[in-house]
Amino acid sequence: MNTFPPGKHTDRVLYRWFHLLFRLTYIIAIVGLSGFLFLRIHGIPEPLLRKGIKKVNQAGIPVDVDRVTLTFRGWRADGVRYYSKLPDDLAPVFVAKHVFFDHKNPDKMSSVSGWSFDLEASDVLINPSIGWGVDIPKSSPLRKLDRLQASISFFPDRIIFSDGIAHWGKVQFNLAGTLLKFRDNKVKKQNVNPSVERDLRKRNYPLYVDATRFDEWEKRIRALSLQGSVKVDLDFYIDALNLPGSRADVSVSARDVAFGKVTFPRVVLKGQYAFPEVELTRAVLMQNDETFEVSGAYNFESGLVSGNINNSIVSRKVLRLLPKEVHSFLAQEQIELNYFPRFFLTFSPAYPCDIFKGVAGTFSVEGVSFHGLTVDRLEGGVRWENNRLNLTDLSGVIQGQEEKTKIIGSCMMGGPVNADLFWDHTMREFGLKVSSGFDPLLLLAPLSRVPDAGNMIKRFRFETPPQVTCKMGFFVGKKDSFYTDIQVAADRMSIHGVDLSSVNGSAYYQAGVLRLDPVSIIRRMEFLKGTAELDLRSKTASFDCYGSLNPTAVEDLIFPEFNLFGHSIHVAGISQLSGRGMVNWETMRSTDFSAELKAETLEVPHVRMTDFRAMVSGKGTMVKIHDAVFALHGGPGSGEFSVEVTPGQPTMPYQLDVSVQNADFRQTLDFMNGEVKNTASGKLSGEAHITGDLQRDFFDTANGSGWIKVRKGQLADLPLLRGFSSVMRKIIPEFNIFSLTNITGSFRLKDGVFFSDDVFLEGDVISAKGRGNYSRQAGFDAYVQAQILSDNRISKILQSITDPFLKLFELRLEGSLSAPSWRLDKFSGEVSTPSDASDQ
Repeated sequence: MNTFPPGKHTDRVLYRWFHLLFRLTYIIAIVGLSGFLFLRIHGIPEPLLRKGIKKVNQAGIPVDVDRVTLTFRGWRADGVRYYSKLPDDLAPVFVAKHVFFDHKNPDKMSSVSGWSFDLEASDVLINPSIGWGVDIPKSSPLRKLDRLQASISFFPDRIIFSDGIAHWGKVQFNLAGTLLKFRDNKVKKQNVNPSVERDLRKRNYPLYVDATRFDEWEKRIRALSLQGSVKVDLDFYIDALNLPGSRADVSVSARDVAFGKVTFPRVVLKGQYAFPEVELTRAVLMQNDETFEVSGAYNFESGLVSGNINNSIVSRKVLRLLPKEVHSFLAQEQIELNYFPRFFLTFSPAYPCDIFKGVAGTFSVEGVSFHGLTVDRLEGGVRWENNRLNLTDLSGVIQGQEEKTKIIGSCMMGGPVNADLFWDHTMREFGLKVSSGFDPLLLLAPLSRVPDAGNMIKRFRFETPPQVTCKMGFFVGKKDSFYTDIQVAADRMSIHGVDLSSVNGSAYYQAGVLRLDPVSIIRRMEFLKGTAELDLRSKTASFDCYGSLNPTAVEDLIFPEFNLFGHSIHVAGISQLSGRGMVNWETMRSTDFSAELKAETLEVPHVRMTDFRAMVSGKGTMVKIHDAVFALHGGPGSGEFSVEVTPGQPTMPYQLDVSVQNADFRQTLDFMNGEVKNTASGKLSGEAHITGDLQRDFFDTANGSGWIKVRKGQLADLPLLRGFSSVMRKIIPEFNIFSLTNITGSFRLKDGVFFSDDVFLEGDVISAKGRGNYSRQAGFDAYVQAQILSDNRISKILQSITDPFLKLFELRLEGSLSAPSWRLDKFSGEVSTPSDASDQ
């Protein structure tokens, strides 16, 4: 019997076992390699694949696969389709060309068996489920996920995602969360009010976004250019059948994001959803050290939305991001922004359509213009209360437009402005309260849509900006609804062309009526105080005022279309005026006023009166100056003047009744003849009753009568009588030692032609009687006969002897007033030398 040594026996046994193990391993390797090659080339056999898919579907995972093969990276499923359980979703929700996955043990902590995979998919197409509330157009690139990898656990009631990474365009999503597919008794239901849940189901919550609206959003998104990295972290818990019980947290971080041509180096967004609110915790666009930040929340139970917007970015480029509707509005309203506004706004809880009705906050903008009116810096607060938008505590500095000074006629200087503005949505009323120190005529263009405001402002001109506190407003769509209440203090200004040193007062305007109450006007050393009301509809001016302002200026201030003073009547020197009443400058029919006038000097054509006092009254179309007393070159006078004023008519008929006693005749002649000095003298008395038309020449329309007397004078060298004196000296050489001392006579006036039959020239020894007429067109046609002595009883004896002789030397007066001609009527050859025209 052969025996092995103990050591060799052990080696043999081990050798045999290792040999067996090697062969078994070789066989297994060959079989495994063959199986791998079979699974790699042919994949899992169709019957086994269908059986496996059926088992997976029974586990609550609605998935279908065309083929499953084994690769070095693990299992690969081709043509993977994942379906929704909603009966209306016929197409698969997800479609992936290739999915790599490794099967893992289900969660040991879960009491529900399931399937767990580490998977990686590429070219994933998305078909949104109806339950998602969004429809992405089939042509949209957002239907495709470039790459998706995650650890997914499929359970009968839920799908759990962890370590998920998805590349959607240029965005990387980091995903983690749970998708709860349905509820059973073991799943705790979210405590939601049943009526709210029914309402949400009825509304097919979440709100449905159709393909058209999504396409609009996508077009806006295309303006977004991602030049840097973008990461999105998403953590969610979604219950497909109890969306109110779902939650989600999202965080976005991006760099170098461009909206159009505006680039933001960094963008941060954080949000969350937890019933009943979806909240945008923070959304920030960062540019240098400036930010645009938004936060907000929407409550699904109440349907209310709230939020905050805070902006410190002022780059003008940001204006390009405003919607086209905003740009159209700005262009239509001629609003220009030099910089993007800074603002901080809060939106109180409100329904989405009324979100702006709960706004409150502050804003500021560097440089804004409206219809050419430029404000260097505008800041203030904003608040919406009771259907009224209020812009409060507005302050800014308005730029001047001095280059328009010559065109407008006002200083057009800018200055500070403080204002409050409101818009009443219900009443459609716009209102503004402003305190300013700029030229109001700068507002002509901005107020072009409110003609009443422009027409009122155009009445004023300013050399320096006034201090104005003003309330104004109007109702949109209502004609003549503009109103304003003004307190003004101004120096060096004009109203209707009347230059004034200063104006202080209050004015109120509404529906075509401007009321000045009270007003104080100073013009150099003159003043006017009182109240006035201009009714632009009925064309009336009511007033109750007193002062020393020249009546011409008062007339222009109250009713500039009426040109009685300054046109036909001139007042100079110190004057006093007090009056009240109403003037209708359109028709004068309802005019009713009375005034008392005192003037140092008052001039009418060819007459200057001093120390003038009179009452001025108007009744209908008739304006009267009555109870007038005055001094005429040293002599007392009195009279009345009335004129009928009918605007629009070519006539202005008047009536004058005047009397004067012992006026200095030489001063009267000097005033009538201007600079020509006269040697004639005497005391002038007379009366005149004349009617005519102020709109036409005196000699074309005047009618009336009167008388004149000059006594105790030296009249032989009266310019008109120099020719008479010259002829008489030739007839009677001694005539030069005599003189004419008195002139008397009466006259009639018809259609501008003077007639007289009783002119008497009384001298020391020689006198004369005259008769004839005078008109401006034909000149004089008069006869003068000399006689001895004056016309009394004693002289009549001598006259009866001398008159036949002197009758032969009757003189005829012809020619104009400036160049009269005297000649002997009986001796046509004897013609006197005409008087020098320069002496007339």
